Amino acid sequence: MKHDSGIVEYVPEKMTGTLEKIYDMKIFIAGVGAVGSHIAEALYQHGVGIRKGNLYLNDYDHVDNSNYTKQSGVYKAADLSKSKAQALADNINEVVGREDYCVPMNMDICDLGTEYFADFDAVFIAVDNFKARMHINKVLKHCSRIPMVFTTGTGSNKAESICLDMKKLCTRCLWSEKWLAGEKVPTGCRFAYETQIKAGTTPTSKMLSAFAGLLAFAQFNAWVEGHEEVLNKRKEIVITDDGVECHTSRPIRKPGCPDCDLGPAEELKALPGSVYTMTLRDLFTLLRKELGPDQEFQIPTDSGGFLLEDFCPVCGRQKKVLKPARRVKQESLICEECRGRRRKTDLPNPIAITEFTMECPDEVLDMRLFDLGFRVKGYVVAESIIDLWSDDDEEIRHWFFYLDENRN
Repeated sequence: MKHDSGIVEYVPEKMTGTLEKIYDMKIFIAGVGAVGSHIAEALYQHGVGIRKGNLYLNDYDHVDNSNYTKQSGVYKAADLSKSKAQALADNINEVVGREDYCVPMNMDICDLGTEYFADFDAVFIAVDNFKARMHINKVLKHCSRIPMVFTTGTGSNKAESICLDMKKLCTRCLWSEKWLAGEKVPTGCRFAYETQIKAGTTPTSKMLSAFAGLLAFAQFNAWVEGHEEVLNKRKEIVITDDGVECHTSRPIRKPGCPDCDLGPAEELKALPGSVYTMTLRDLFTLLRKELGPDQEFQIPTDSGGFLLEDFCPVCGRQKKVLKPARRVKQESLICEECRGRRRKTDLPNPIAITEFTMECPDEVLDMRLFDLGFRVKGYVVAESIIDLWSDDDEEIRHWFFYLDENRN
């Protein structure tokens, strides 16, 4: 197989036996830096998704001078300052001769919702951001169809990859809760997600990055070939004084893991529309048609709430925000003239919304859902409103929907 303008020819006699099985696959790679770029390179070179499938490349970072020391050689000098996802996608698409083969996603993965991942055959996790890893784990556990997961990375002297079907254990089982202790959980509205951005920056080499990417691809290849023994198994390459050693082990479910018991909604319905074009007012109109005109309901906001107003951390001046708390950085609230000055510790509580209703201000009702914090193909939960003064012992009901993004 060779596309008209590409230079790659996938000759069956020179490929592995998995060629026909992987031609039409749809793959998602979270992070296309030091490790993820090697995964992308191995996937396209083996023809994964090349006929009717795709490689979705997600990264929120840009190519800089230090990237070239560890990333795949697919990146070029001309890519400096470009989006990693866009640069890698353009370069691979040029080689294979299919403009829509690699789909670049220069966005925060935490803005992707649960059902976004339902159509993928496999997800490769190659990010060192705990917030992103925790989000990916939860949305995959909630997903109506869970793809195979390959989580990979490097340490100071080792590279590893773990293949998970997300049934016996999840990716959170692989992390010590002590590592997560520094990650602020959304217990309030203000700056709930601001700390512990990186899982850790450890000096590693190009060799380890390539090993990690190829280990992940090797496990993927074994899974495609039907070798069930690869499931829930860790492969590890360790650099030693006399070369390298390869180890195999099986991680176990962490006792009391809070994510392992998560599951999909029992009843889930797709609705026409997109978070990028639909307003909150539009959504309420659509849900009223689904639930009936007499059903009173509200929509819980994302964890941390939706901030209407907050205060400059230095002078205390009140400011309009109109953003979900998870997207608000403390620095963004500081007045220009207040920068560099000592911050206050006795700020008033922000003015926030924890549920969206038709009683929200008009400026909120007329905002796009994405700007309100709704995720792409994420769950839209309609929650019945109970009359607290009623004598009826009625439980709160929940209805689960997601916007199909116009099936595009």
